[in-house]
Formats: sequence, structure tokens, C-alpha cells
Amino acid sequence: MLHNPNLARLLCVMAAIAAGPLPAQTPITKTHGIDFSPYLPGQNPNLGSQVTATQIRDRLRVIKDHPRWVRSFGSTGGNEHTPAIAREFGLLVAANAWISRNLQQNALEIGNLIAAVNAGNVDVAIVGSEAILRGDVTVDQLIAYMNQVRAAIPSHIPVVTADVWGTFMANPSLIAASDQVWANFYPYWEGTAIGNALCSLQQQYPQLVLAAGGKTVVVSESGWPSAGNAVGAAVPSVANANLYALQFLTWAKDNNVPSFYFSAFDEGWKVSYEGPQGAHWGIWDQNAVLRPGMDAFFNGQSVSVSCNGPIPGPVAITPTYVPPYGSTDAMSVQVTGILPSGYKIATYINVGGGWWTKPTFSQPTVPVNPDGTASIAIVTGGNDQFATAVLAALIPSNSTPPQVGGGSKPVLPEAVASFEVTRTLRSISGTVSDIQGHPIAGAVISDSTLGSTKSAANGKYSFFNISASGQVTLSATYPSYRFPSSPITLTLYDANQIANFPGGFATVDLAIGASLSTSSVLPNSLVTQTIVVSNAGPASAANATLTLPLPGTFTLQSISTTYGSCSTTAQPVTCALGALPASAYATVTVTMQAGASGSYAIGASVTGPDFDSDLTNNSVSSGIVVLGLQSIAVTPPSPSISAAGGTAQFTATGTYAGGGTRDITAMVTWTSGTPAIASINSTGLAIGLSGGTSGIRATFGPISGATLLTVNPVSPPLPGTAYFV
Repeated sequence: MLHNPNLARLLCVMAAIAAGPLPAQTPITKTHGIDFSPYLPGQNPNLGSQVTATQIRDRLRVIKDHPRWVRSFGSTGGNEHTPAIAREFGLLVAANAWISRNLQQNALEIGNLIAAVNAGNVDVAIVGSEAILRGDVTVDQLIAYMNQVRAAIPSHIPVVTADVWGTFMANPSLIAASDQVWANFYPYWEGTAIGNALCSLQQQYPQLVLAAGGKTVVVSESGWPSAGNAVGAAVPSVANANLYALQFLTWAKDNNVPSFYFSAFDEGWKVSYEGPQGAHWGIWDQNAVLRPGMDAFFNGQSVSVSCNGPIPGPVAITPTYVPPYGSTDAMSVQVTGILPSGYKIATYINVGGGWWTKPTFSQPTVPVNPDGTASIAIVTGGNDQFATAVLAALIPSNSTPPQVGGGSKPVLPEAVASFEVTRTLRSISGTVSDIQGHPIAGAVISDSTLGSTKSAANGKYSFFNISASGQVTLSATYPSYRFPSSPITLTLYDANQIANFPGGFATVDLAIGASLSTSSVLPNSLVTQTIVVSNAGPASAANATLTLPLPGTFTLQSISTTYGSCSTTAQPVTCALGALPASAYATVTVTMQAGASGSYAIGASVTGPDFDSDLTNNSVSSGIVVLGLQSIAVTPPSPSISAAGGTAQFTATGTYAGGGTRDITAMVTWTSGTPAIASINSTGLAIGLSGGTSGIRATFGPISGATLLTVNPVSPPLPGTAYFV
């Protein structure tokens, strides 16, 4: 029977009915496209690794439900199979011929791309990926390759090249030769902080749209690495990668921008060419596992980024980093008091007595980023690095600044703010970074002679105009950080000297507070102390230890902590709090029995092996008085009660050294001198039992007080008297 196929089908149907309907799956929100490369761990296309149709199919199967398009990067080494396999999954395809300095290889790439297009498997033909950025071919060579492909395929298939957006802005002929403009935007590689990354892209994209003259502008690559080295203010991390992906994909969807996210998978082979971050661009890791957090957009989440708000503060433009004389660095500025979209920056340098437009004549201004920052390339050719003066002016975006090429200083009457700085041959510059190499912005570098300056968003600083001589001692400071190389002493001379402050590490800030349940107690009484140890960070405190020395006459009764554990085997009492993260706190509760009378200080302190930025809050001391009892008064004095269950409530009042008094009724020991006449309990309540007198005494240690209690006997009834009940 078990082999009866009809019975097996019936059992399956019955099981399905019993199980009920399957839970509905959340539909995947598709993105326009994903950049796809199929290489597995251990493979490297630059070392001749061949990809198989099977691994291409396996990799595409992982991502197929997420994009509408895939974009490939090569058409040899097995990659030529990607378009046909992508078609199997119903995907639109942008196929790429990789253009390099190897002309023979270029011919193979182009031939295979043409074949894939003519086979009906390609929707956009891409000729070259950042070939101009790398300098592998000239613009004219690349255009010739594009024309070769265009002549060999159906006219309805767009022929394009892909490169960074700045390449297109600097080469209008490349835009003209492209049926569409496929541009890569990487705020990370531009050193833009994650908080301004998408706003920076949103500012650049419309500029390229305008330059494209009505042609479709596709974001062919954009992404953020989840690990690796910082580039300027751009820090790679899982959180930043997840945030950028959600922001970028939301923006592209909401604004109908055709775009491709870079990239599908992590690829370890790129480390040799891009640094450690090269292996960490994937939505999926190298084992095809979707990265936690990278699924936010695909699960229907979205996020909006506001990039159009005014920059607070007075209308001004201020240099945050001026490169020293001889440097090829870009200059950084901060603009305040304006709406960034309404202004731009015109910049000029003085070289050999003449003023020159910067960055270039074709790009005479730079935009203001949504956060008010701007990076200006002031060295773009010739002897620009030897400029002795720099002028930057904030002008309305609809104005046209004068262009100068070696002439007199330009006049900009439309400028709403400007600055001019001069540079000397004698200078100091460097970078401030943390222990992971990430730049630290806002660190103060100072010297008693030179004054002080701050590091910019990329961690760089400079003293670019120095007239002093002799020695200087530079110190670097930043809240809750310590720099092992600070201070640095230099002897000034006519050249730029580099003084870097690397390896800055976050310090801890342990602090302690304490409170006592009372400020005065009687000998042998219990007192509770509550101690709170906190760490203001920003680093986690390792092996924090609380030390609690008790006064010699006090006895520990109990101790507990919400972090770590405490030891009571020796004095002083200690609590090993262990690793205390930033913003965390431990609450330690101590119960002690007071000893002999007197005034005491109960102290506590917290220490640890980490550098603590503030040692003034690492200890605390609380004062407590153990009262010295002088006498006890028992009231009411000499009361009378009935022997027939009459009661009297006594109160004990202690008088202490210094004249103070206190109700100690609950603390004393009550006794009756003649228990057969009257009894008394621990609360001072006496009960009459038989006629007579009894002394009532309250005792605390060696001190006691007493009074006399009279118990009146009950009179017997007279003869012949009847009692009715």
C-alpha cells in the first residue's frame, strides 16, 4: 500500500489541507538594476580565472528576483555567457566589453559583445568601464570602439560607455558619442561623509543631466563598502553601507532614475587593486548570503533625505583646510548662512604673480554641498602647487564669474562672502586619525607660537602661513581621545614639514556617585549605601574595578552589583565590574552595620587600565555620623493603669552628644522590673496584670532610662451586690 501512487497523492492532499494555507510571502520590491560579476572566492580575472556557465547561472539565481536589469563587466573569460543566461531568468541586460591597454584583448571583448547583441540577448551595449579614468585609452580611441560596435548591431540598441561622472563633465565629446550617458557616482571615493553622501550625489546628478542635453542619464554604479579603509570623511562600515543602499535605492525609485547598485556580491580579488574595501561592496557576501540590513529596500522599506535646507549661521565662507605650499591637496571650505542650491564658489590662485581660475576653465566654479561643505581642486596643472595666494568667493548660482589666466586679481561684485589667504614656503601640515586610520575631524592642533587650527572632515590640517622661527611643539586634542604621538616638536625651516597624529584612540570616562540611606545612625544600626559607576565613553572600559574601604568599626552585611561581581573576602571590598560599555552604568548596593559612635567618611573609587579622560570624578566620599548616646528618657513618667488589662505606651527618647534628641523607641530593649505586675513588649507597650508597681526600663548598650508604672488592683464587689451581664 505504501507504494500505491494514488494513495500517496491522497495522503499529500490531506496533509496539505490539515496544515492549512501557506503564509503569504512579502513581495520583493525590485530595483532598476544591479551590477553583476560572478567570480567566486579564489578566482581573479586578472590572473586568468575562467567562469563557467554553471557558476554564472547559480549566482544569477540568487539575485534574479531583486533587479529588473543586470549589468556585466566583461565579454571574455566566460563572462560572454552572462547575457544569454540572464535572459533565462527574464532579466534585461546591459552587457559590457572591457576595454584595457591590451588592444588584442579589446578586439576579443568587442567581438563577443557584438555577437551577444546580435543574438538578441543584450538591451544596452557598454563599451568600456572607467577606461578613461584609468587612462587605458584616449577619448578618441574609446569613441572609435563605440562606433565600431554601433556599426555592427541593430540601431535600436543603445551604445554607451561607463565612467565616473566627472569624466563626462570634462569630456563633452564623450557625451556626444554616447546614445545614453552611463555615469558612476561614488561619494565614498570622493571622501564624502555618509551623512552627506546621498545629498552629494543628488547635487551632481542634475549637473550631468544638464550637460547631457536631453539624453538619458543612467547611474551605472553607486555603492558603499561595508568594511575597509576610510577615504577622507567616508568611513566604510556595515551600518553605513546599509544606510547608503536604502537611501540610494529609495531616491532612484522615487525619482525614476535608472540606476545600478554596485554590486551583487563581495569579491575578494579586488583587494589587490582597491585596498581592503575592494572585497566589501556586495549586497550578498562572497558565499551568496544576503547581508543583514541590505534587504531593507527589497522588503519594502524606504527613507527620505532632505538636502535643501538652509545652512545656519551668518553668511560666510571659511577655509577648513588650506593645503600648504607645494601640496597637491584640494582645499576644503565651509559655507554658512545660505541655501546651498542657490550658490556656488568661484576660486582663484596666484602663481608667479598672476591669478588663475580654478579648478579649470571648463569648470570655473564648484557647488556647495547640502551641508555647506565644498572641496575645491586648486592644483589642476602647471605649477599650481606653488601658488602663494588663494581667493574663494561665494556667488549666486546664476552668476558668471570672470575667468582669468595669469592676469590681475578678479573682481567679483556679486560675491556675498569671500576670503583670501597667503601661503609661505615655511609650513606644517598633517593628518589626524584614529587607531583604525579613520580621519578625525575637529581635532585641535595647537602651539603657543603658531596658535591653533582644526582638522577638516578628511582629518587634514595645516599651518600654511608661518613667519616664526625656532622650535614649535604641536599638541593634538580631541574630546575623549588621546594621541600617542602628541606632542611633536619641530624646528622650523623653509619647507613644509609633515606632523601626523595617527593612532588616536577613544578614552573612557569612568565616574562614580554614591548616596547613603541616612546621614546619622545609632551604633549597631544598619545603613545602606547605593553606588553608581558610569562610563561616559566613548570607548568601552575594560576591567573596571570598584574599591570600597569600610570604616574600621563598620561591618559589611551584604553587597550586590548589576554589572560584574563583588568580593567580600578581604578589605577593602572590591567589585570587578568587567567591561563597561560607553553609556552603561553599574549599580552597587552595600549594606553595613555601624560600629562605635563617631563621625566617619565612607569612600569609594573606580579605576581601570584604560586611559581615563577625567580622573576628577573617579572617587566619592560620603559623611556619616554614628550617634553617641548620652541618656534615655522614658515617657510618660510614672503613669497608672488598671490591672484588668490596662495598657500604657512608653516612648524612649535618646539624648546625644551635642544636645540632639531622637525617638529610639524601636531601637531599645524594653524590660519590666516585676513581670508579674506588668509586662512590656518590644514596641514599649505595657499591660497591667496585678496590683502594684514595676520599673519600666529602656536599654541601648550601656545606656538606659526608667520610670515607674503603677498598676491599680481591681476592687472586689461589695457583699450582696448583683452584677448583670
